[in-house]
Amino acid sequence: MSIPIADRRVLVTGASSGIGAATAVALLERGARVAGLARRHGRLSEVGGLLAVPADVSDPAAAGSGVDSAVTALGGLDVLINAAGVSFGGSIEDGDLQEWRMTFDVNVLGLLAITRAAIPALREGRAPLIINVSSMSGHRILSPRNTVYGASKHAVQAITTGLRKELAPAGIRVTAVSPSYVQDTEIHDHHRDPAQAEAARTRGNELGVPMLDFVEAMVYLVATGPEMGIRQLDLSATHQPD
Repeated sequence: MSIPIADRRVLVTGASSGIGAATAVALLERGARVAGLARRHGRLSEVGGLLAVPADVSDPAAAGSGVDSAVTALGGLDVLINAAGVSFGGSIEDGDLQEWRMTFDVNVLGLLAITRAAIPALREGRAPLIINVSSMSGHRILSPRNTVYGASKHAVQAITTGLRKELAPAGIRVTAVSPSYVQDTEIHDHHRDPAQAEAARTRGNELGVPMLDFVEAMVYLVATGPEMGIRQLDLSATHQPD
């Protein structure tokens, strides 16, 4: 049995752009109460109806305070969507240590900090659900220039499995959503090499799932009732080769 979206109180990280922003907008349009957490307050404030929570997920203290602010503003929490993420690209040989650190600080430790802070409120929520936006790179490494990002998403897959086992007794469901490519994201903007960034952006738009279709899958998950737990949702465009 599905749950009316209008009954859902949702916190979305990475809500200032890309997947996070598009998901937040789609849920708002369907009547959900949505708080968006991201570093860029200006971008958050551009989303009408969104409860903007400026915070950096890579700062554990700020992440915890941000979750507390969101829960207070929403009057509780039913759904956490961990959509914040960065990708720098680059091989191990020519990689940058600070970029590697930021990748894990945001994609892994930030997800953990946000989730830990949100669990007490989710325990009191209605049909509570955690959605971790992972990647098909969390299943396999296709390019040597994607190794570190892929390693971070492998960690997200492991964390999702562990959280599911940990939180099942509390009735909190945990799902990993793993897109291959999604069109019109800004995740490639972090690349040091503008040519590589443009190449990655072009490939994503050519081979990716349209953003609106990806968002519809996210909305479907948010509406699922407590009697169904979707462990893993892998998404790719029908014309994309494996």
